[in-house]
Amino acid sequence: MKQLVTINLSTRSATDWTPPEVAFGETLTLALRFRKNSGGNDVEAPITVTALTAALGRVDQRPTGGKFALKIGPGAITSTNVTAEIDLDADLDVGKLADAINAVAAAAEYGEAKVVDVEGSWLILFGEQDAEVTIEVVKNTLWPISYGLVRAWQVDGKWLHELRLIQAPCALTSTVETVLPPAPVITRIQAGGSLDLAEWNEIQQLYVPPEFRGSYIIKRGYLKTQPLSRENTLEDILEALQALGAGDFKVTLPLSNKPTIEFIGDLAGASQDLLVAEVKQSPIGDATFSLELDRAELAARLRPNVPVTLPLEIRITGTEGDIDTKLAITLPVTVRPPLVWPVIEGIPTVELLRPYSAETYVPYGAGNSLTAGRAYQATVGDGEVAEFVIAHGLASEAVMVFVRENVSGGRLLVNGTDFEVSIDSNNQVTVIALLDPPATNGWRIVVLSAIAVAQWATDLTVTVPQVVAGSGYPALPDFMDDMDERLAVVETLLSVPGAGSTAAEETTKPNAIGLIPLAEALPATVVRGTKDAPIYQLPPLPRGIRDASVADISGDELADPTTQAGAVLKWNATSEVYLTPGSRRGRLITTADAPAVLCDGYNWWLAADKSGAVTGPTFHPIEMDRTLWEIALTPELLAPGRKLTVSFSVLLALVAQRPELRGVYTLRVRKGTMTSESSMTGANVEAVVWDQADGAEQVLFEQRISLTRALIVHPFSVVISRDAAGDLSATRTAYGKTVSATAPQNTQFVLRSELCRFDLENYTNALGLPLGQVIAICGKAENADALMKQFDFGEKPTPLLAAAIS
Repeated sequence: MKQLVTINLSTRSATDWTPPEVAFGETLTLALRFRKNSGGNDVEAPITVTALTAALGRVDQRPTGGKFALKIGPGAITSTNVTAEIDLDADLDVGKLADAINAVAAAAEYGEAKVVDVEGSWLILFGEQDAEVTIEVVKNTLWPISYGLVRAWQVDGKWLHELRLIQAPCALTSTVETVLPPAPVITRIQAGGSLDLAEWNEIQQLYVPPEFRGSYIIKRGYLKTQPLSRENTLEDILEALQALGAGDFKVTLPLSNKPTIEFIGDLAGASQDLLVAEVKQSPIGDATFSLELDRAELAARLRPNVPVTLPLEIRITGTEGDIDTKLAITLPVTVRPPLVWPVIEGIPTVELLRPYSAETYVPYGAGNSLTAGRAYQATVGDGEVAEFVIAHGLASEAVMVFVRENVSGGRLLVNGTDFEVSIDSNNQVTVIALLDPPATNGWRIVVLSAIAVAQWATDLTVTVPQVVAGSGYPALPDFMDDMDERLAVVETLLSVPGAGSTAAEETTKPNAIGLIPLAEALPATVVRGTKDAPIYQLPPLPRGIRDASVADISGDELADPTTQAGAVLKWNATSEVYLTPGSRRGRLITTADAPAVLCDGYNWWLAADKSGAVTGPTFHPIEMDRTLWEIALTPELLAPGRKLTVSFSVLLALVAQRPELRGVYTLRVRKGTMTSESSMTGANVEAVVWDQADGAEQVLFEQRISLTRALIVHPFSVVISRDAAGDLSATRTAYGKTVSATAPQNTQFVLRSELCRFDLENYTNALGLPLGQVIAICGKAENADALMKQFDFGEKPTPLLAAAIS
C-alpha cells in the first residue's frame, strides 16, 4: 500500500492524509511531500531528503515482564562482573536493584552503588561519583522485546548513570528513496486502417497520472507541442496538437482523466506511429520509504486480536537550498490482525530487530554505516627497535591494525600476544612488539579504515578511460567514438546551411540533397478502391531468357506467345510491330522502345541485354527496371575537401499466386560524365557518357538481391570524396560492410541507382499463370502503407533515402 502524505512544515502535521487501517504482513509505503506558509501563502518546500529513520510503535515504554542482568565495567562477561538475573515484576524497587549491583565484585572498585527511580528511569550513583562506569544490559529476556538504554553525564564534576528499559519498535527503516511521480504516457487504443471502401481512424490515449506535477510535451517525429500540464483542458490539448499537423487531430474524453486523440484529416484511415509524451519540467521527487509490517514485535501487540493504533515517528535530515534541515514528525497508524496469518502458507522469513534470546543487543544507527574501505601499509623492523609509530593519514580513529610476518606465507600475528596497539590520533597509531623486536623488514603492518557513504561519493572521480568493457558493452571511450561517428552522419544528412552564412561557412556546412522516394508494385498494376486506399491486383510476372538465339522480327505482328516460349527477337532497321491485346497489351512499338522483345511463354516483353550487346546470351525484361534515384554534381558543388554521402535502402518482397516462387534483382549504381556539345556556346548538356573500362560499362556498385515472400530492407550507401588536390575517391557499403570503389572519371559526374535484370524462377504451366508482384520501395512514399497492409506484411521496416554534401 502506497500513500502520498503532504507535510506542513509550519505545523509539523499531515494536511491531507487520513491514515488508512493496515493489516499485519502488509508493506506500508509513504511518499512525503513538504509545504510551508510563506508570507501568508501555502507553498511547496523543495526539501531534498538525505537521510530518514522511521519507527512504528510505543518505543519509549517500559517492558511488561521478563528478566535481565547488568554487566558492570569493561571486558568480557565473567562471574565477577555480571549481576544475578533481576526479575522485572511489581516488587522490583530501587533497593533490590542496588543490592544486585553491589553484590558484583567488579562494582566494588567504583564504590557503593545507590539507585534512584526517576520517571521510568533508574539513576545509578557509584561511591563518590568520580568515575564513569561502563554498564550494559545482558542476559536479556525482557518482554515485549526490549533493550537497555544507558547514558552517562557529569553534573558539577559528579558522574550520573541513567538506565532506561525501552521497548523495541514494531517496525523500523532507515532506507529512503527520492521517487519522481509517474510520467504521462500515450498508448494505442485502435490502429487505423482501411478495407475496400471502409476505413477506420487511429485512436491513441493520453494518460496524465494524478500525481504528476510538472510539464510535458507531445512529440510526433521531430515535431513537438508547447508544454502542457495536468491543468490543461481538452481544448488546450487540441490546440497544442496543431503543431503536429493542423486539422489532423480530434480530442475527446470518454474516460475520466484519459483523453483520446483521434487521427483525422490527412492522417485518417491509416496506421500511425505512436505519439510520445516527454516530461520537460518536474519538481523534485517525493521522499519515499517502506515499513514491513511483519515483525515479531508487532505480532505481540496484536495478540489480543484487536486493532492497535501506534505512533509512527519519522526523523528527517535534508536540505532546502543551502540550508540544512532536521525535523521529526509523528503520525498515527492503525494496524489490525490479519485474517490469514503468514504462517498458514509457510514459515515466513521475518527480519527481527534482534532474535529473542538472552543476548546483548546494540541498536542500529544509520550514522554508523561506513563504506569504501581504505588501507595504509608499512614494512618495519631492524632487529633492535620494538616500538613503531605509524602515520597512516586516514583521518579516523575508527581503524583496525593487522600485523603479519613479512615473508611468503607469513603468520598473522595476534594482538595482545605478539603486539599491542595504541590509537594516538586520527592520523597516527603506535604498534609495540611484546616479544623480541622484529628482524629487518620483518613485519608488515596494515591499518584499515572506512569512510561514510556521503564522503566517499563526494570525493569519487571516475575518468572516461576507467569505464572499461564488460557484460556485453564496449568500453566507454570506444562507445563515445562510435556515437560521435554516427552523430556526424546524422548531422550530415539533416543539416542545411543557414540563411546569411558566409562563403567560408558554406564550404564547410553540410548541404542536404532532396531525393524523391519511390513506392511501387511491379509490373504495371490494376488499381481499384479509393485514392487513399488503393487495391493492387496481381498481373503476370516476366522472367529472363538465357542463352537466347536472337532472330529478326518479321511482319508487323508477333506470333502467339504460347507457341514462342524462349524466343528473343530484335528489330531490323525499319520494322515496327503492333503488340496485340493477347500479347499483354495492344500498342505500337519500335526499336526506340527497346532493342528487342522476349517471350516467356505467356507474354511478349520489351527486353535488353544489360551487358550492352543486343546479341548477348541473356535477356531481361526492361519493363521491370526502375531508377531509384539520380544525382548530377558539378566541380563547384563538390568542392575540394568535401564529400557526397548517399545512404539508401530498398524494401523488397515478391508476392505471387504460388507462395514458393522466387526471383532475383540486380541493384547497381552507375557513374558517368555529363558532356557538353562543343559546337554550342554557353551552358549546355549533350549526353551522359557512362564510364567504360575494357569495352564494358564500369559501375560504382552492383549487388544481387534475392526475392521471396519475406519483406526485407537492404541497406546501402556510397561516398564520393574529393581531396584538397581535387582528386576523387569512392567507397561503397552493403549490409554494413564498407569497401573501396572506383570513383567517377570526371568531377562533372552523374550517379544513378537502379533495379535491373529481373528474373523469375523457372516454372511450368501446371498451376496456371505465375501471377504476382514485386513490392519495391526506396525511402518512404505515400502508398507504402497501402502496399504493406494489402499484402499482410504487418509492421513494416523503415527504409532510408538521404543524401548530403559535407
